[in-house]
Amino acid sequence: MRFDSLVASYLGETAANLRKVFEFAALQTGVLFFDEFDAIGKTRDTRDDVGELKRVVNSFLQLLDGYAGEGPIIAATNYEKLLDHALARRFDDLVHFPVPSEKQLVFYFQTRMKPFRVEGFSPEQAAGWCKGCSFSDANRIFTESVKTMALERSKTLGTEVFRDAVETYRHAGSTYDTQRRQGK
Repeated sequence: MRFDSLVASYLGETAANLRKVFEFAALQTGVLFFDEFDAIGKTRDTRDDVGELKRVVNSFLQLLDGYAGEGPIIAATNYEKLLDHALARRFDDLVHFPVPSEKQLVFYFQTRMKPFRVEGFSPEQAAGWCKGCSFSDANRIFTESVKTMALERSKTLGTEVFRDAVETYRHAGSTYDTQRRQGK
């Protein structure tokens, strides 16, 4: 579900759009997947909200309770602490993907580095530089460094290129940067 087409500026329109989605999903067999779920599932006990978001969450809860479709409903977020607690109770399973350990990152970089000539750093060093990264961030960092290597027509992945990619993602608001600021 693309939230940019679901969320509307007029009072009640977002809830009406949600209802249409659930009605359509009930007629199909498939998966109803809400990515970036925090966009409509924020907690209702915030004081900054003008009320529309609370009505959307209430509507979503009612739609979940009345859903008669064949397929599962899945929601994903990187900000579970922002979600309304009643939403979590409506899902059968909650799956958490913790940040990988440094040992897991070492294994990841060993695997990713195999096809490349790497010079000046090891998988252990790469994992250390990426400590606190999600696997998604580690993938972006490695992919970005390989793209740079290719653009420079280099046959070797060097330290400077890799470290530049790490710094780019630290400053781009990655999971790594967010968790570093939160002291995790």
